[in-house]
This record gives sequence, C-alpha cells and structure tokens, in this order.
Amino acid sequence: MNHQSNQYVYILYNEFVPFVYKIGWTSRTPQKRAEEISQGTGVVGTWKVAHYWFVSDGYWLEQRIFQKFEQYRLPRSEMFHFGGYTVEQIADQISQFINDTG
Repeated sequence: MNHQSNQYVYILYNEFVPFVYKIGWTSRTPQKRAEEISQGTGVVGTWKVAHYWFVSDGYWLEQRIFQKFEQYRLPRSEMFHFGGYTVEQIADQISQFINDTG
C-alpha cells in the first residue's frame, strides 16, 4: 500500500444526472476535485460532494470499490449508474465496504 497523507475517496453527484455518481480518489480536497470536474467542456450542472472518506491509500481503495460495484460502472469511466439508489444509500454501502475491508 502507498501510505500518503491527505488522500480521500469521494462520491460526487450532479442533479442533472440522476442516479449517476462519480466515485474516485484525490490527494486534494474532494471539493476542489468537484470544482475541477464541473469546469469541463460540455458538463451540465455542477458536481457536488455527497460524501468523502479520509484514507491512507486512495488509489488502492478506489480500485477495490470499482471492483465491488463493477456491475453499475459506466464503460471506461469513474461514473456509476445506480438506478433507483440515492447517493446517501450508495455512500452508506461504501462506508460499510470500507469498514469491512479494513
């Protein structure tokens, strides 16, 4: 594992894209990451931080979360379509997964 300080795993949402959430990691703040993504060309609406977790190895944990939720993942992206699940429900599932993973 790569133990660096100031790493976060986060989940972002956008009110214009219902039930699609971005899951990722950053060494900056999740808010800063949401701002960066929201400034992209062709991005409708603003991505907002739903939840984040302070972690010691963001990339490793992100990859484990991607594996766990692979069936919901949109091709070649960090976006997941969780039809019918609120961002709070998904954040709860990720929190439980992090607790179980250690």
